Amino acid sequence: MKAKTREFIFYSDVTDANPNGDLNNENQPRMDDSTDLLEMSDVRIKWFWKHEALANGENIFVKETISEEGKVLDAKGCASKIMLENNIKPEDFEEFLKLNYVDVKFFGVVSTAPSFSLMNTFYINWSRGVHKAEVKYKQGISSFSSGENKEQGTFWSKYMTPYCLFRTYMMYNNRVAEKQNIMITEEDIEKFKKYFLDGIKTYKSTSKNQMPRCLVEIIYKEQYI
Repeated sequence: MKAKTREFIFYSDVTDANPNGDLNNENQPRMDDSTDLLEMSDVRIKWFWKHEALANGENIFVKETISEEGKVLDAKGCASKIMLENNIKPEDFEEFLKLNYVDVKFFGVVSTAPSFSLMNTFYINWSRGVHKAEVKYKQGISSFSSGENKEQGTFWSKYMTPYCLFRTYMMYNNRVAEKQNIMITEEDIEKFKKYFLDGIKTYKSTSKNQMPRCLVEIIYKEQYI
């Protein structure tokens, strides 16, 4: 069954971790300067879904792809590789992606060769903390030294927050899908939610320690936002 337009409000929390480091600010947790609330970018949120989708054998176009020479390919190189491996003509590449690559169906893509662009049918906003959260600076000593004949391991340092509850707004727009001739079914949406929630629970590290807490989904009978 074709998926209907819907909105989501999603709550997740972070404990003793850096939810989304800002490389322009010593990798401290991202923060909205006007409100001092912690943030997570939409890319950070999509990362959980993407890795779980890959683990389940889904085709993902926007990911690191290595050439036979061991080099990381750019978008043009990835497109050429896919067309060559699947015997796809440039004029058929857009339709091929829409049918076979789930991240393109949901989040769109910009292709330079061949040239076309697809809008996202599934929109994920930046996440923001619902309360002010403390940011702490931690230091320690690693097990390995920086070289031979050293008396101790190298020092490490990181920023983290003891706790923060985040709210995320998401929306699937059926009209955007129809306009671009992209078929997304209710089964696709259910699979998206499963990968999204499982990915957040599964992919943990010393820098990422998040848990989903509540997902509210509003499915509209008629087109409405």
